[in-house]
Amino acid sequence: RGTLYVTYFNNGIILDMLSFKKFITSLRHKTFLFEDIAKYIHDAVTESLNSTSIVNVTIDLTARGGIQSRTM
Repeated sequence: RGTLYVTYFNNGIILDMLSFKKFITSLRHKTFLFEDIAKYIHDAVTESLNSTSIVNVTIDLTARGGIQSRTM
């Protein structure tokens, strides 16, 4: 379980939320290391917006046992 925060600043280009939701749900069946999830999403969002956009991806994950982790 976790929470995904994506913040971006760009030159008037917007991210289509329906496509973004489909992209995120498509990741359910892939296996990633903890740090690689944020990097993968960051690269995909940066590529779809523009390489000059400023993108910040933060993920809060809670593993079994209640241990929490955060990556940016």
